[in-house]
Amino acid sequence: MNARAAIFAGFLTTVFLFAGIVLSHRHSPPTSSVSTLRPAVDLDQAAASEEPYALKQSHANRQLYLEALKHAKLMPKYSTRLGTFVSATVSPSADSQPQAGTWIPLGPGNVGGRTRGLVIDPRNANVMYAAAASGGVWKTTDAGASWVPLTDSMPSLIMGCLAIDPSNPDTLYAGTGELSVGALGVGIYKTTDGGTTWTLLSDIFQPAPNGPPQQFGFVDAIVVSPNNSQRVYVATGFGGEDGVCRSSDGGNTWTQVLPGRRGGSLSSQQGCHSLVIRTDQDTDYIVANCSDGSSSGIYLNTGAEGSGTWSPVLEESSMGVVSLAIAPSNQNVMYALASGSFADQSLHAFFMSTDGGHTWGAQVRAGGTASINTELLSDACANTRSQGFYDNVIAVDPTDPNRVWAGGINLFRSDDAGATWNLADDGIHVDHHTLLFHPKYDGKSNVTMFGGNDGGVFATQQARGTTAQCNTSPRIRWTPQNSNYSTTQFYSGSISADGTAYAGGTQDNGYLLGNDTDGFSGWRQIWGGDGGVVAFDPTDSKTMYLRNNRPAQLLKSTDAGRSFNVILSGQLAGPYNSPILIDPSNPNRVWVASWGDLPALSRSIDAGASWTEAARLGPLDYGPVGAVAIAPSNPNLMLASIGGTGRLHRCDTALTSTIDTLWPENIIDLHSAITSIAFDPQDSNIAYLTNGAYRTPETHSVYKSTDSGLTWQGLDGSGSSALPNIPLTTILPDSTRPGTIYVGSPIGVFVTLDGGDTWAKESMGIDNVEIGTLSLTLADNIPRLYAFTYGRGVWRVRPVDFASHIIAASVTGKRLTVTGENFDSSAVILVNGSPLPTSAGQGNPGTVLTSKKGGKKIPHGQGVILQARNGDGTYSDQFQFVRP
Repeated sequence: MNARAAIFAGFLTTVFLFAGIVLSHRHSPPTSSVSTLRPAVDLDQAAASEEPYALKQSHANRQLYLEALKHAKLMPKYSTRLGTFVSATVSPSADSQPQAGTWIPLGPGNVGGRTRGLVIDPRNANVMYAAAASGGVWKTTDAGASWVPLTDSMPSLIMGCLAIDPSNPDTLYAGTGELSVGALGVGIYKTTDGGTTWTLLSDIFQPAPNGPPQQFGFVDAIVVSPNNSQRVYVATGFGGEDGVCRSSDGGNTWTQVLPGRRGGSLSSQQGCHSLVIRTDQDTDYIVANCSDGSSSGIYLNTGAEGSGTWSPVLEESSMGVVSLAIAPSNQNVMYALASGSFADQSLHAFFMSTDGGHTWGAQVRAGGTASINTELLSDACANTRSQGFYDNVIAVDPTDPNRVWAGGINLFRSDDAGATWNLADDGIHVDHHTLLFHPKYDGKSNVTMFGGNDGGVFATQQARGTTAQCNTSPRIRWTPQNSNYSTTQFYSGSISADGTAYAGGTQDNGYLLGNDTDGFSGWRQIWGGDGGVVAFDPTDSKTMYLRNNRPAQLLKSTDAGRSFNVILSGQLAGPYNSPILIDPSNPNRVWVASWGDLPALSRSIDAGASWTEAARLGPLDYGPVGAVAIAPSNPNLMLASIGGTGRLHRCDTALTSTIDTLWPENIIDLHSAITSIAFDPQDSNIAYLTNGAYRTPETHSVYKSTDSGLTWQGLDGSGSSALPNIPLTTILPDSTRPGTIYVGSPIGVFVTLDGGDTWAKESMGIDNVEIGTLSLTLADNIPRLYAFTYGRGVWRVRPVDFASHIIAASVTGKRLTVTGENFDSSAVILVNGSPLPTSAGQGNPGTVLTSKKGGKKIPHGQGVILQARNGDGTYSDQFQFVRP
């Protein structure tokens, strides 16, 4: 069971509050139930991204992270789909992208993920680029009707910002690293051909002349000089090199021109965050914001291309992250949206300058009369939370300097230079990060505007429409532009018993369900809020369990997610991102991690109708229950981890365990979280676990036990075929191929074919995306491996050993019969590429396909190409057939 998010929640700043309900050792389920899905727009819980534990840990040490990337690039590459080792990219910083892998993307192609940057080609407004927070750079050539990824094979998919050269729009810069959540990047990507090829500037794999090996771990903003395309400015954060840097040669070399602030607390606010440049001056007239985590300042340089001075023009001790914007129609007018300090994050003030940034005055300031005006960075109309460090963006109407937009959790517009505000967010996802106007916007015939948020990319053709106060209408209407924009961030996922449906919990997009029938863009939300853990019944594809966040509840559906009942609530329901485990030997036995007075496990023997509190595992200060596993052939044998200290508990009487049963503790000296535990599918004496932190000389990345969890040994490999030293997220022993084990990490999937002696990088086609969950199903007796990723949706591969093959074909009357192997239950026959109505041969599942009238498509003596297309998206090899 993968439990990255659960452990992350226990060790970072999220605090889970549960009702103080006293429960007996056995209790009945609550009577309340939910019969219909609540709308996503109402259910989104508008919380900042809770980055998975291993992702956070991987970025805690920049040097080790970069070394892991370099090692992974030089490792052998293996393709599960092809069943062979494939060519690896020799140069870690190659300009061209390596050949794509053979995994099949499953989507969602209709639900976008967190988007940090948007730019439009000024020559052709149909061409737009988007920077997904952990999904790389994307491009549309049809104004958002469809998107294609551009950077899947680059060293990092973690994006902080995006900029386009206004003089040469085929040139773009993509800044990696997401400062607000501490997700480390690898530098700056540059393309000069509209995204076809990319160069990694300031190569992370070569030491810099006078400093550490990489200077741009968190790039929050980039601007290109309108006076000289070779001059580029970047705002970087959170490290020894944070500040504003300038390049005079298109990004080949850099000079720090404004050092970052020092003296405050280290936090995700430290560094320089915002950077804007005037386009009406002969000099590079730039305004920047920098923060030290406790205070913040705005800096002005009216001649940044030379020896111009960076002057502090606004500094306030309680001011945090600040976003900046210049009014295009009067560039003496500037605005600043300032959050409070890291401990606050609500609105500090909204400032305006009318003299080009030399002086500033507050239009709205916190502490005044409570109103929507003071909630620009809070959950508007509820004011229950604020997160100005995470979502904080402003933009000014291109034709009206007094009409300004502000995005925090909600989206607002002011028509009087920021003095008063209204909501402008009908139909748009919450948590706003970027706002952009159409290049031909004129305030009359063209009032089109775009936004990037935690739900992807949205557009409105009503940017001058009517705004509204809380709980009133109309508001400005937005529509999603997420077709094929597969950037959803999955924490975890589960596969249905028949292998045709897949569901997962996502960052700020709730629980999503996809299936083979509805396809890549047919996903639907089955529960809102922040997604956590979901589990399908392994014997019934319509039954699933998931967790609600606020309030803490365990939910069950018996109709494939169309409706849910509450089967457990309060303390025993536990955090929304903690484990749900269904006994593989009896689906009526369900285990859930709870978090009351102590970390605990609860057990149901009747599929959730009633519950027994079955284990208390340790003091509360150890953290919540993390990973849990049940031995497939011995349901009495369980392993469970707690918190981030490497504490592992073992029980061999789990079926009769009670709250008074002591689960012996076996401390593995990791000093970090155990992120996943798995038993060997065939041998309960063999178990594996993964380390959620960098290994040390005393620790390992993967551990193996041959005595059912009593003792453990490392399984990291050695030399160039060793696992990279990177925190791991999940582990999956392959039940169909002994010795084959997959592990997920923040930089992709790794596989061993020899039980851990040697490892290779799995060739997926998305080399360095974080993996949330790996799952294996055996529907139709065909294994399929699934990967739920944090930023690139869900992927699937069928091992080459189980590829479909056509062996023979015949026509009897009108009936066409195809004989072969490894056809799935949804396979169809293709004749010269055209599908025919097809049924599986009775009594011969997987080996015979028939089309009652398919013979009519094949005249006597004519040759055709036959192929089988499976429901999982794979194809058989081509078979040449000539009808006698």
